Amino acid sequence: MNADPLTKGHEYLIHEALKDSDVLHVFLLSYDRDMYPLETRMKMLKGLLKDEKRAVIHEGGDYMISRGTFPTYFFKDKKDGVRAECELDIRLFGEKIAPALNIKKRFAGTEELSGFTATYNSFMERILPEYGIGFITVDRLRIDGRPVSASEVRRLVREGRKEEAEELVPLSTAVLL
Repeated sequence: MNADPLTKGHEYLIHEALKDSDVLHVFLLSYDRDMYPLETRMKMLKGLLKDEKRAVIHEGGDYMISRGTFPTYFFKDKKDGVRAECELDIRLFGEKIAPALNIKKRFAGTEELSGFTATYNSFMERILPEYGIGFITVDRLRIDGRPVSASEVRRLVREGRKEEAEELVPLSTAVLL
């Protein structure tokens, strides 16, 4: 997850995944691309999971949805190469990362707001079973009928509407907005 910032949607996804996991590996994108740097996003995530012993936090580093494997994710024009990048990133996860951590399932929220993320999810659904990894989608959290999204939180913060933004994030994020 990018968690820029960490929202109640991220919190919900994590807790849903924990229901079906002995150990949950949470990968935080390392690249600082938007509002909150990695250090701040890591504080948000660690604050959220401070009492959860079954969750292990990892920085995504250079090989998980990074500039090295997903350059178009970090540019405005994302059309060229998206399919190849999705496959490269997921196969790298399936061949190297998942076996090293004994990961048998990967979780993602349903995606209706980002075409890129929806494409990535469809590739995970197709490719991960080749590596014996289950792919589980969790319905996106909605508050007052609207999907919770980090993009919306960033917009509210930029517009100076911090109180509205705080309604969409856990306390570990709200104190850092």
